[in-house]
Amino acid sequence: MKRSLTHLSAKILVSLCIFGISFSQPVLAQDALNSDLAGKWIKVGSGDTIDFKGNGDLDLFLSGQAASFSSNGSFSRCTDGGANLCITGTRLKCAYRYTIAQGQLNLQFRSGAPDIACKAAAGDFRKAR
Repeated sequence: MKRSLTHLSAKILVSLCIFGISFSQPVLAQDALNSDLAGKWIKVGSGDTIDFKGNGDLDLFLSGQAASFSSNGSFSRCTDGGANLCITGTRLKCAYRYTIAQGQLNLQFRSGAPDIACKAAAGDFRKAR
């Protein structure tokens, strides 16, 4: 009886470890995304800004015809249309392929709506000082 309890305890412990590892991966991936993007980014040529917060929130300020889509929102990892970043605001949901190279953020629009807002938020950004 004692041996079967020990064996059962070991199985439970292994199961809990596997469960914990499988659920920690998305959290670790999101933390890496948050730290990569954290801060205020200014779009080259327009002055539009995206301020990525460390907690997954963001502030998006667009100009021109897309200005009415400026809002607070959130960002997360996603795979929509080959993207690796999704931005969700009050009136928009957009998927982008993001890269950061030489201190510059590039957002390539992949999918989402409304088209005018998602495309306005795409492009090259530099980190605000």
